[in-house]
Amino acid sequence: MDRLNQVIDKLKIFLGLMEGCCIVFHTVEAGISTLTSQNGAVKPYFVFNYQIVACPEFSRLCYGLEISTAVAMLLRLRGNSLRLKGADLVLVNSRADGDELTIRAVSLEDVPAIVAIDAEVTGSTKADFWYGCYARQNTDAKCTFLVAHRDGEVAGYTIGAIQAWEFGSPPCGWVEVISVAPQHRNTHVATQLFEAVVRYFRDNGISTVRTMLHIDDHQLISFFRMQGMAAGPFIELEMQAD
Repeated sequence: MDRLNQVIDKLKIFLGLMEGCCIVFHTVEAGISTLTSQNGAVKPYFVFNYQIVACPEFSRLCYGLEISTAVAMLLRLRGNSLRLKGADLVLVNSRADGDELTIRAVSLEDVPAIVAIDAEVTGSTKADFWYGCYARQNTDAKCTFLVAHRDGEVAGYTIGAIQAWEFGSPPCGWVEVISVAPQHRNTHVATQLFEAVVRYFRDNGISTVRTMLHIDDHQLISFFRMQGMAAGPFIELEMQAD
């Protein structure tokens, strides 16, 4: 049950990416097993049976889903749910009235707050980099630097860039950065920033959106997957040049 509680905690974290979402499910059976991959590595595999009720007319029994798949499916379910008697868990998330978010192009006055948020999240201060990003947005028509404001402060930011023919790829939009201040997480800031940068790409005739993530950043990978992104046709290779 400790592992099940860890799964539930992850679900609560991921639920914060949704708006007006209520999920009710009954746990039928839960356990932990192992799965051996082709390269011989053994990784945990959640055997997690549950009944999901996302709205009165929707119910499905899922069996043996890996947790990333289970989370992705759960979070695609929207609408009003009923609090079912005897449910093992009821997850509810809704935004408070007046909790308005404004997204616009970054201004010079926003940069110090962005530097501070990045330092808090990453543990390193990169002021020159962020001022350079601000300057780039003002000189490069194929780049956008958007900032989200809530309650009179910077809540998050994203950078999108249109690139063409790198590695033989037709024009596409790259989400280069997306970040949310810790105190504003689980309030749909990241989702709205992502939607805004995709809208920028679409308005500029771009239909393909890409990003690059660290392979161990499971939370961010899950976030982008839940926005509809999936593995693409390219693979990154690298080496040390020493």
